[in-house]
Amino acid sequence: LVELDRAPLSLAPAAWYRLRLEAVGGELRGYVNNILYVQATDSSHARGISGIATSLAATRFDYFRVFQP
Repeated sequence: LVELDRAPLSLAPAAWYRLRLEAVGGELRGYVNNILYVQATDSSHARGISGIATSLAATRFDYFRVFQP
């Protein structure tokens, strides 16, 4: 696991947020409620499978989907 970017973000307990992750080629972007928070370039994994995970947090995900641009 490699951390490519980091941004401060305050989250309220029991609130729902819209998370959007974009990976197009080596360009990576992360949005919360349609606001861009992180972006990076990493071409070492330009193809593969997708998934999401958390660490040290109780989290629920609803309506996870993946599609090609």
